[in-house]
Amino acid sequence: WGFQLDGHHCAINFLVHGDNVSIIPAFLGGEPAADTWNGIEFDIFSDERDLALNLYNSLDTSELASASSTSSSHSLEVGPADMNGDPDPYIGTYDYSGFATGLKYSDMSATAQANLILVMQEYVYNLTDNFADVWWTDIIENIDDTYFVWINDSGTSPTATSQFYYRIYNPYLWAEFNTEGSTGA
Repeated sequence: WGFQLDGHHCAINFLVHGDNVSIIPAFLGGEPAADTWNGIEFDIFSDERDLALNLYNSLDTSELASASSTSSSHSLEVGPADMNGDPDPYIGTYDYSGFATGLKYSDMSATAQANLILVMQEYVYNLTDNFADVWWTDIIENIDDTYFVWINDSGTSPTATSQFYYRIYNPYLWAEFNTEGSTGA
């Protein structure tokens, strides 16, 4: 059985099968992503953004060439449900093989691998440790099947206020991050 929690900039799907609970797909967004409210500053996706920027900056020229996509589209590949008339990836036998592209984990330097692990853990450990630890075990057992894709159409090194997109694909983790710069994420 399952259910979906929906809201503006939020769609989280829960699937329960026996003792297993899957929280996929999940879509979270914010606009603005950073602002001040009642005198309190917030930046809701700063960790996901900053850890990815650290990963990007740790890539050498060859790694960056493999990770970089020539696409200028910052659109999410997979959302919380059927989008734009495309096949719903959560019904039937959706083929994810086309997403095993970009820079493969095993082709990264040790520093880049460590930085990718930090980005992935940021997503996984949004859950409580008991659930996250089980999920993380599955991810690590398949770490060599992990790919990282980056799109930055500004032609310069990205910053916290740049527009950029990244995707992490692993058989047990799908993470996409699309920032609109200072507008939203």
